[in-house]
Amino acid sequence: MLIPYFFSLIRSTINIPVKEAESEYLYPPQITFWGIKYNMPHIKKAAITVNFGGAIIPITISFYEILRVVFKNNYTFLTKYLFIFFAICYFFAKPVRGIGIAMPALIPPLISALLGIFMGGNPAVIAYTSGTLGTLIELIY
Repeated sequence: MLIPYFFSLIRSTINIPVKEAESEYLYPPQITFWGIKYNMPHIKKAAITVNFGGAIIPITISFYEILRVVFKNNYTFLTKYLFIFFAICYFFAKPVRGIGIAMPALIPPLISALLGIFMGGNPAVIAYTSGTLGTLIELIY
């Protein structure tokens, strides 16, 4: 079972371009976000990409785990914890110009771990699927 996680780590350097957009905003040379300074390139094109190891593979693993839960008729728990996770991440996520949509780094793992412990059922499946799908779905909205 560790092979998909290792494959996700190895393939995290692959970004699949989805869309290119013209950027009219001239970025300052540095942006400070959560106390960390980022040097911003001065380019007029912005690319929207999907990370293969950070989005595609975790979504595939999550759908596999969801199918296992659905076939055991536990889908009410699934919808509850995904909705709770989605709502909390949506509250914390903020759009940051020049960076994208960002939230404090410890919020998703902390929420998914707490949901896995307190919601019952299989805590590993709850934590993994809510941590991946909840964060990715929240970023779309």
